[in-house]
Amino acid sequence: MQFENGAKIRHSRHGVGTVIHDEGETVVIRFEHGIEGCAKTDVEPLQSIADGAWPAQVPNTPEVLARIQAEAIQSINDAWGVFSLSRIDLLPHQLWVCKRVTERLPARWLIADDVGLGKTIEAGLILWPLISRDKI
Repeated sequence: MQFENGAKIRHSRHGVGTVIHDEGETVVIRFEHGIEGCAKTDVEPLQSIADGAWPAQVPNTPEVLARIQAEAIQSINDAWGVFSLSRIDLLPHQLWVCKRVTERLPARWLIADDVGLGKTIEAGLILWPLISRDKI
């Protein structure tokens, strides 16, 4: 298998990284912690959502788009545990705020979005995982 520069891969010990150079039997990868040379047998390519969502036989329909959004939200829910009871349309900045605040405790943040951008929703998204983990 040949890896292109910039391709995303997963390594069992180092996590997700970006290919810098394919050297035949090994591949040089930039991980969050630094650069590593890894055997190709130890890595697996990551398929982007776009690659998996738009194969030639699947039409571009609202149903397909809804399915992609549902999978993305489910994936985030599995990782963060925040949306299991949500009945609202979440916006990207709300997800970002929730992730940042709940990453490290103690959480001391001031939510100061403009009017109408969902500060109350953000507060609920932050409180729910903290309450469910008995952190507050």
